[in-house]
Amino acid sequence: MSMDPVHQLLGYTGEASGSQAHGLPLQHIDPNSQAHTFQAAVSQPPPQQFVAAPAESEEKKKKAGNAGNATNDKELRQMLAQNDGRKLNDVAAEVIANDRTSRSEKSKQLFAMLWLKSVCRTAKTSVPRNRVYSKYAERCGTERVIPLNPASFGKLVRVIFPGIQTRRLGVRGESKYHYVDLALINDSEEGDEPRRPATGSMPQHALRRQSSPGPRLDFNSMPRLPADTAAFPPQDQAFESSTSYFSQGSSKGRLFTDIYSKQFRPSNSRTAPAYDCELRFPSPDVLAAPDSLDIALPDITPYLPTRTDSDAAEALVALYRTHCTSLVDSVRYCKEKQFFRLYGSFHGTLTVPVQKLFAMPELAPWIRECDWMMYQKMIRNVSQLTLQVAPQPVLRFLDNVAKLLHDHISKVFQALPTHVLEAKLEPATLFSHLLRQMLRVNQTAHAAAVMLTADDHRDRMWGDWHAYVNMKRIIENELPQSCGHEEVYNILTTEIRGMLLPLKPEMWLPDGTLYHISSPDPLIDPVQETVIDRIAAFLIKLPSRFPHVPARTILHCINALGSAALREITVENGQSFQGWWLTKVFIDEMTQWLASLGGFLSHTPTNWNSLTYSPGLMGESMNGGMTNGGSGSNESRYSSIDADFGPSQSFMANNSNVSMQDAGSTSQEINTRRHIEQHDQISFNLDLDFATSQQEANLDDSGIVLEDGIDAKFASDIQHSLRSHLTQLPTGVS
Repeated sequence: MSMDPVHQLLGYTGEASGSQAHGLPLQHIDPNSQAHTFQAAVSQPPPQQFVAAPAESEEKKKKAGNAGNATNDKELRQMLAQNDGRKLNDVAAEVIANDRTSRSEKSKQLFAMLWLKSVCRTAKTSVPRNRVYSKYAERCGTERVIPLNPASFGKLVRVIFPGIQTRRLGVRGESKYHYVDLALINDSEEGDEPRRPATGSMPQHALRRQSSPGPRLDFNSMPRLPADTAAFPPQDQAFESSTSYFSQGSSKGRLFTDIYSKQFRPSNSRTAPAYDCELRFPSPDVLAAPDSLDIALPDITPYLPTRTDSDAAEALVALYRTHCTSLVDSVRYCKEKQFFRLYGSFHGTLTVPVQKLFAMPELAPWIRECDWMMYQKMIRNVSQLTLQVAPQPVLRFLDNVAKLLHDHISKVFQALPTHVLEAKLEPATLFSHLLRQMLRVNQTAHAAAVMLTADDHRDRMWGDWHAYVNMKRIIENELPQSCGHEEVYNILTTEIRGMLLPLKPEMWLPDGTLYHISSPDPLIDPVQETVIDRIAAFLIKLPSRFPHVPARTILHCINALGSAALREITVENGQSFQGWWLTKVFIDEMTQWLASLGGFLSHTPTNWNSLTYSPGLMGESMNGGMTNGGSGSNESRYSSIDADFGPSQSFMANNSNVSMQDAGSTSQEINTRRHIEQHDQISFNLDLDFATSQQEANLDDSGIVLEDGIDAKFASDIQHSLRSHLTQLPTGVS
């Protein structure tokens, strides 16, 4: 009996010589047999090339990648050698010129390499990796250059210093990556202007608009930019103002985050539907103060949590300053795509420690102040176009920013905690409102100018005003008792004609009487000074004549008087109704714009230098520290601030439920809140063992060696301070 079928069924192939003698490879067994197919699949070895191919492919890719990196590094070194000796400010100008071109990335790399070569040296020391990047970002902000992300910058460090190594150094829990055998030297160039600080006390910057007699903006003379861009010229003139300083009363208001939504409160929103705003007409010193393009952020130090890494804080300041500078420049040159892209790319420039610091609740007020300052810069820049004819791309850019900014920020920063999102959305909402209001003023000014530029229209407007408007009747019907009735009467009877000049010195009024001026009108050049310019100048100075009247009351009075005058002309069938209506709409929008602008520009960061710091740890009163929320891991490093400092004035409490207060809160409000909360916050558990340290001997939790007996000295001072304070409490307070 032949055993071949059995051998085949069991998978036995026989001897090699036999199988080769028959010339029948095993895989050629009859495929109709299921057993044969199974046996062939089991016995057939896997193809050798199928196993080796992936490893071989990965090796080829790795070799190709290494070769590509080597080639790229060689090109970068050649580019550096060709540009060796160039000044950084010259290269920065080249980076700005090459923006959004094929040379953009190479220009940024060259700037970074020249900076590295000028400020870094090989030395027998080490420097934190984050510190090198933060210094680079700070220089980028000074030169108004968008920085490379940390990964790209790290590759350039290895190009300039090929043998450099990174190690994690520091005590356990606080270690960070360092560049070994590298040192930073002073970041400056010979012949350069002094480096501007990234943070500092902010001067009272404010709006400067071109005065009416000054030259108009010549958009044809500006450099040609890509399709979605336009440029604002530098501000070189200031408002004319001969009015002395006045203390304008402010009013509060509310601004909706989405005015286009049909619902009062947006659905599925974790942020506020509206934010508080301040209405305050800008004082002359605010309008005339010079403005600078340099950006100095508010000092971050008072906002930092306890034991914050200084390198992370410095990196955040440098990167955020550069971010704000780039956004301001995007608005200056109307680069719409870059403007919105910068919000999304900001997190890509942050390392993990800096991202964690940025998301802390204590930093939310600092973020709010930085953004507020940034939007103040923007609105000062664009406000010079309020009464001018601007190109359509400029107006379209501003309109898109006003409509899309809130939703864009909400989308880009949705992964961050709510306190960060609120801190960014509040100033952005106010800025969007100002842009919308400015565009409305621009539109109404041009509509009114159509009527006011025609001499016959102005003559009819003055005739109807003089003949039909009863000044005393509209004053007694519209003005509250506290307003200056006589001052308003003088304005309505003597100053309206001057705003409509040039007019005929003699004319027949609609009621049939002949009007003749008693004295010649001043000579007016309508080319150099238009009616719109004169009305705007009048409205800017008007609040100073009523210094103690709140801004909201002034707005209501102007609106009411204008409506009453229009009713008078309408009742008498005046022919100039359309001209007066368009003029009234412009006046209402202009006054609303001025009050909103002044309130926004009057906001300033908290002046930390004026606060008193309590030396409570060395035996003085501990009121300030207790008022700030007791002890805890998230307690502010300035928890010993004196009693004039409230717990919610500047940085948020541990529960994150305390709303941020305006910088303009008075010390009386802060003291009242502190007095009410003091007894609740002071009654915490005092059963603490101050005499013994909870840490390793002679070490605090940072691993720093301490002097002998410092724990006992610290405990003694604490106990003495608490006893001194508790003896002053009212009876019954625990």
